[in-house]
Amino acid sequence: MLGKLIVFGIVAGAAYIGARRLIDDPALIGQLPEPARDPARQLRLYLVEIDEILREAMQDAASEREAAEQALREDYMSRTRRASSPMPGPESTAY
Repeated sequence: MLGKLIVFGIVAGAAYIGARRLIDDPALIGQLPEPARDPARQLRLYLVEIDEILREAMQDAASEREAAEQALREDYMSRTRRASSPMPGPESTAY
């Protein structure tokens, strides 16, 4: 079981590296044999599209997270200000 997991991790890593190289270096397609170039071009276009979608989704998620954190912070601040009442200091207590 562990061996399969390791092999899967290696294959996934290699696939990521190959996809990243194909996205970043379009000249790599020219190094492929002629019959593999058209499918590689189509794959690259697909990967670039997916990469753009994922980047936009991550940016949207980050901005939504920031907005949610800001809203929670503002809610917390408004609740603590409202709920806080002046507490007597040590000088006002009579023993």
